[in-house]
This record gives sequence, C-alpha cells and structure tokens, in this order.
Amino acid sequence: MRRGAARVRMLHACVAPVLLLALAACERQAEISKTGDSVAGNAAAGDPAAGDPAAADAIAGKAVFQTCASCHQLGPSARGGFGPQLNGIIGRTAGTTPDYRYSPAMKNAGFAWSEDKLRAFLKDPDQVVPGNKMRFFGLRSEDDIDKLLAYLRMLQQAPAAAPRTVQSALSFQPSIPP
Repeated sequence: MRRGAARVRMLHACVAPVLLLALAACERQAEISKTGDSVAGNAAAGDPAAGDPAAADAIAGKAVFQTCASCHQLGPSARGGFGPQLNGIIGRTAGTTPDYRYSPAMKNAGFAWSEDKLRAFLKDPDQVVPGNKMRFFGLRSEDDIDKLLAYLRMLQQAPAAAPRTVQSALSFQPSIPP
C-alpha cells in the first residue's frame, strides 16, 4: 500500500503545477476576452504599446519568435549556433554570416533577404531554398508571419531611430495575476 501512496503523491506533485498554470492561463485569457485583445488588456498595466499598432505587432512578433529562438539568436550578443544569428536579416545576402556553416544550397541561393523572400521562406523553407538544412516545416499563419516580420523590422532599426514607445514596448513584460 505504501508504494501506491507514493505514486499518488508523485502524481499530485506533477499534475498540480500544470493545473495551476492552466488555471492562470485561463484567467488571463478571460481578461483578454473582456478587453478585446491583449494590448488593450495591458494598457491598464502600463503597456507602452497601447494604441500603437506597430508596437503591438512587434510585441506579438516577439512571442512568435520564441518558435525560432531554439535555433536562432537576436541582439548584441547573438551568434551562430544551431542556426545563424538573425541580426540585420532584412537586406542581408543569404548564407553570408561568418559565424555559421551554411548548406551549399543556402550559400549559393544568390539573393538578399527581402520581407517578401522571408515571408515565403517562413512559410515553406524548402520551396524557397531547396536543399537548405533548416529543419522547420514553416509558419502556417499569415498573421504570425506579419508579426514576426514586424518584430525583426523593429529590431533592425537603429535604436535612436526606433520610436521610444516601441523600444519600451519590446521590453514590456505583462504581469499575469496569481
């Protein structure tokens, strides 16, 4: 009987935190539903993007980038690892960052990354550069792609040129009630 009780305690220890996180997410979703969207919901919490669609898209794009962050880095300390760093990707010639070993297909792609080319690549990498070594099946949502491109565009702007509200919006971390 002791062994069974230990299993029950272990199950409770594993399941309880997951349930708490799910409940917190449901409460947060209910708050978002009441206000209509997460940007409006964060306005009361001091969200600097409230009322600024470009900043709102960039913030949403930061969340979409989390899918990419397991392989790619952005920012001053970004470097190539499992995938190339993405600083200044828009306008950069494909396959040219010095700190990453690209596939021959990407090295010989022969184009610079425009937003249209990135959009197509994010949707279907193998169609844009057949034989590339990125193991990603693509983003299916046009909205997610738009937001990710807004985030990359905002980060690519010189810090002095980026609107102050956008700079603070990108660093904004909404609080989730306990």
